[in-house]
Amino acid sequence: MHKKLGYEPLEMTLWHGTSHTCPYRILKSDDGLDICYSSGGLWGRALYFAEQASYSVPNFSYKVPATQLQQVFLVDVLLGNSVTLPMSCHIVKPPLHFDSVNGTALNQPVYMVYSNSKAFVKYIITFSI
Repeated sequence: MHKKLGYEPLEMTLWHGTSHTCPYRILKSDDGLDICYSSGGLWGRALYFAEQASYSVPNFSYKVPATQLQQVFLVDVLLGNSVTLPMSCHIVKPPLHFDSVNGTALNQPVYMVYSNSKAFVKYIITFSI
């Protein structure tokens, strides 16, 4: 891949919260994490990921009904050549020659991909606080 692109594409294991959607429902679907269900955000309609679990919890973690449990995904994300951009809800894809977008939200690094095929769920993490 490095020879073809001229650089080593960035891949990271990152956190993703599903808010009101049960993570198991997402895993059982044909598409897995699907940008179609994104309601938009600070960098447009994308799949959003964070380096730190504290970004996803408690703001975006799924609250398991009738329990004190919460759930988030740990995901392998192919970021490729990532570019830092200012927040803009009008972004629909990374600029030419880039594969993903990154920025800072809530004082933490976050990453956005605009294609379902760049995110692969590794684990559902279930916890209580």
